[in-house]
Amino acid sequence: MATGTKDYYDLLGVGKKATAEEIKKSFRKLARKYHPDLNPENKASEAKFKEISEAYDTLGDPKKRTEYDNMRTNPFGFQGGFDRAAGNNFTGGFRGFTDKRAGANFDFGGFGDIFSELFGFQERPSGSASMFSRGTDIATNLTLTLEEAFTGVTKSLNLRRDAPCKNCGGTGRKNKTPCRVCNGTGSTHANENIKVKIPPGVSQGSKVRLKSKGALGTGGGEAGDIVIELNVLLHKLFTRKGDDLYVDVPVTVVEAALGAKIEVPSLNGTSMMTLPEGSQTGKTFKLKGKGMPCPQSGGTGDLYAVIKVVVPTELSETDKELVRRLDALYKENPRNGMVKE
Repeated sequence: MATGTKDYYDLLGVGKKATAEEIKKSFRKLARKYHPDLNPENKASEAKFKEISEAYDTLGDPKKRTEYDNMRTNPFGFQGGFDRAAGNNFTGGFRGFTDKRAGANFDFGGFGDIFSELFGFQERPSGSASMFSRGTDIATNLTLTLEEAFTGVTKSLNLRRDAPCKNCGGTGRKNKTPCRVCNGTGSTHANENIKVKIPPGVSQGSKVRLKSKGALGTGGGEAGDIVIELNVLLHKLFTRKGDDLYVDVPVTVVEAALGAKIEVPSLNGTSMMTLPEGSQTGKTFKLKGKGMPCPQSGGTGDLYAVIKVVVPTELSETDKELVRRLDALYKENPRNGMVKE
């Protein structure tokens, strides 16, 4: 900068006319990103944290901000000066910030109230555990029909979980004192209905993860996830093997013997196939691309039609005579070679 001072507005990512609330909001976001407790042994993050803290120490105070703005616009004719005797030196680093590594203990000095408000904790004593921690994941399950797994579906999931306290905004503090609604925890129990989008092609045991929808973190830490395990119900017609589907297709003796055009059910309608003459029970035909969607490849599995020849069971004497006449069509015993004489 021409003035020889750091551009605190640029450090906080705000404009020169930003409101106090906008400055505070930006600092909150950056502090959570670069805080040393969340970036252990990361010197770059530590340095960045010092810079943004120094910037907020100035821009977050109306008097200091005015003096800073005056210095920027009139660096050589500045009257009254910035109060350097009080330790408010733009290039002197984060006031009250001391680095006591290897324990990584930070003395926030004049920032105690600010961090208490932003993150819902008070300055921790030396050697204490980190006040920032990620929330735990919440495990649950959803049941789908095979049709829903085929097309994809949006399901509702009702959960009772912790939610940020509306009274204190999840900080656990209100007007610098513990919040009376949540007793300083920053969260309250709430029933929540969550919409879950299930993509096409999911299989039994597949898991869907909802990022940051799980248990709340502490001290401003990231929330955990919701991990949903899917249970796909068995189908009365179709058997699934990977991305392929199998279906038994009953046919008459006449259709099997003479061949026919037959309908084959699938999950997205009905398909026609040609049954060749002389088809036997167990004969399998592939209908390409009529199986399950494959999320990994973007392709589609196949449908296999397994022929089942259905023999009439309730026959009159006349019917039986007709069937006996069919026996003459067999050139040999179909079980020849199976039984030793």
